Amino acid sequence: YYDEAGKRHRVALGIKASKENYKLAVLELKKIEYELSAGVYLEKQKRDKANKNMKDAYAEFIKTKNKLSEKTVKDYEWVYEKFTKHTGNISVKKVTREIVDKWEEQLKIDEVSDNGIASYYKKLRVIFNHYKASGWIKDNPIPKKEMIFKEPVVIPRKDLEDILDKLRLKKNRKHYKVIVMLLLTGMRISELIRLTFDDIDFRENILIIRNTKGRRDDKFPLYYELRNFILEEFPDRTGKLFDYKSKESMKFFKLFLIKEGYGNYNFHNLRKTFISKLINSGMSVYDVMTLARHKSLQTTLRHYTSAELSRMGKEISDRANLGTMEKSELKKVVF
Repeated sequence: YYDEAGKRHRVALGIKASKENYKLAVLELKKIEYELSAGVYLEKQKRDKANKNMKDAYAEFIKTKNKLSEKTVKDYEWVYEKFTKHTGNISVKKVTREIVDKWEEQLKIDEVSDNGIASYYKKLRVIFNHYKASGWIKDNPIPKKEMIFKEPVVIPRKDLEDILDKLRLKKNRKHYKVIVMLLLTGMRISELIRLTFDDIDFRENILIIRNTKGRRDDKFPLYYELRNFILEEFPDRTGKLFDYKSKESMKFFKLFLIKEGYGNYNFHNLRKTFISKLINSGMSVYDVMTLARHKSLQTTLRHYTSAELSRMGKEISDRANLGTMEKSELKKVVF
């Protein structure tokens, strides 16, 4: 604490209370008092406020969030680090909507979903709202983005069998292996292209999936069908399973689907189909969450509810026999 112009002011150093840190606080106070007496402290504060850089601004922001959980703080740090890799350590007032839009373009190239981007923006808006309240920027350059929850689109069995039959041909064999691996594991494209044979433990029957979205490594069971597929289709088991650098280099599937009249499907539908098949097999929601490697149970429940409603609808038709009343067919009522 220090007094200036008859007012009491407080400076948060963001360090824990200890004897050693108390000495640092005393030194900082003496420095402030000296600068006040020399008439340079307020001018220095104004200059710092006008040119606060991204790194220093965030350090001051996070000091105000000491009641947040460690996990939440890490989420803030991870998103902010991704953003500052794009912007560099520039002055916060130089962050414009144009810079933010270019970052979003890169995120889409890196196959971050619309909801993923909305999640990033939500955290960044909190950070930049603090910058605005601190007087470092005039307006918040981070736009609002609402999360949009869509019904999971799965590929019907008939369509899937037709697609696999055509890809199974010798000329499409490389592409066939990609699609089957995605169907058998539910992996995201970013995870698939990082997969190496070093990630596969044939002795323990475990597959390590490098989950870049959740920033962690997940263990996945190398079950019988998956193990046999890998052993049969990959005689040379060294290095990466698939020689692709990014999703952009895997346009073959989109072109194939359009050519065969299935242009409404995409790679991610294979993951949705995998999850749906797990749910309809009777697995618990917790088992599905583990195998789908969802960070939140709510994400799994959205898939689970959709698939279960479809199954229950079929059960009504097959078992409840509501289509008849006292052996008479229900008449369609027109409103």
